[in-house]
Amino acid sequence: MKKAKRAVVIGDVFVDMISEIEGFPERGGRTYGVPFGRSEGGTAGNIAAGLSALGMDTAIIAGIGEDESGEFLLKGLEQIGVDVSWIRPKSGLHSGTTAIFTDLQGERDIYMLVRGSAFEKLETEDFACLEEIQPDILCLTGVLAGICPAQEAVVEAARKWKGKAELYFDPNLCYPADKVPPKVKEGACQIADLCDVVLTGETEMKALGLTPKEGQSYVIKCGGQGSRLMNDRQEIVFQIPATRHRPVDTTGA
Repeated sequence: MKKAKRAVVIGDVFVDMISEIEGFPERGGRTYGVPFGRSEGGTAGNIAAGLSALGMDTAIIAGIGEDESGEFLLKGLEQIGVDVSWIRPKSGLHSGTTAIFTDLQGERDIYMLVRGSAFEKLETEDFACLEEIQPDILCLTGVLAGICPAQEAVVEAARKWKGKAELYFDPNLCYPADKVPPKVKEGACQIADLCDVVLTGETEMKALGLTPKEGQSYVIKCGGQGSRLMNDRQEIVFQIPATRHRPVDTTGA
């Protein structure tokens, strides 16, 4: 009988605080909206939840604070079948939070309130458990790019497991395309170049200067034009058109 693959997701897990507002005010203004709803989020959290929902044996390693928000995140991930037993909550640090505001037309603003939070403090010791887990797949997220010491620890883990596990990377750029800090661009490229498959938006691929290297595949999201599979010769070898539907809320999609 073929052994089921085991995936480990490494990256950001945040509390999403979501509200629908009547409209976005001008700078210094105000608006009305509904009270915040709370849910588990973050790129790594969403990937782990998705893999688990598809029936894959999935564990997660993330920087979570030793606080009420951290307990909420761990409980929520565990309830949907994600193995959270390898997470070491960071004492004295808060878990990251994102505030998401959506107006009546579906437009949204996202505020990532994560600076100085536990997600930045992943260390090499947090990945020692990989020897025991022996993953077949490692999924890495780019929110850690440019963050010390987390980026260095993630790069070290990727180098150690390259060739032993399939490595996937989602940059999830959180900066405007024309305002990406050099250290973030450098970090994202460093992680991307170590991976077998990179999932990237067309705009963020250009903003970060990402290019497929030998043996790599890129899955490129192109909005209304669907998605494309690019090989290491930068040839489009497969394309999927966008679905025809009216999006209601793309948060975490």
